[in-house]
Amino acid sequence: MRVFELYPVGEYDHLAPVDDDDLERLADLEGARQGDAWTPIPVRILTTDVDTGEPLLRADFPWFASWALMLRDRAIDLAGPVLAPFGELLPLTCDDAKVVCFNAVDVLDAVDEERSGIVRFPSSGRIMTIEKYVFSPDLIPERAVFRVPQQTLSVFYTEPVVRDLRALDLTGLDFRLVWDSDAD
Repeated sequence: MRVFELYPVGEYDHLAPVDDDDLERLADLEGARQGDAWTPIPVRILTTDVDTGEPLLRADFPWFASWALMLRDRAIDLAGPVLAPFGELLPLTCDDAKVVCFNAVDVLDAVDEERSGIVRFPSSGRIMTIEKYVFSPDLIPERAVFRVPQQTLSVFYTEPVVRDLRALDLTGLDFRLVWDSDAD
């Protein structure tokens, strides 16, 4: 089994909340289903590189963060059905495009804490960060997009889901291998 996380690719446009306070609303999703209680967050598409001023390429998946998969127009239509079994597509408000945020709602207690590289706060023993993930593959379905209770902000994708998303040939997104059971 192989597990991945989102990874930005190339010089593609990205999203930013219009109001910086809304960044916390997106970070607070943590696997909780929003349903009808969700209020769309206003976002803007950043189309130029902040360092160089150069124009960025149009992305079907505008980058936001590794824990928040954003979908625009074509990606909603094509990738939405691939992602639907694992969460919900939350609408965002944007003047320039139809955009949604994918909220992964499955939280699987699948981290093997003994074998993972976990850094804890000395004072409390709580997890500060996980530097190396090792999962218990028997606790993860073959096709899954999930979070873990140790770090609910992180979102993970199993290889069959990654393969399906890559096959759509959409722009602005790739995945980074986080764990391979054969290399363990």
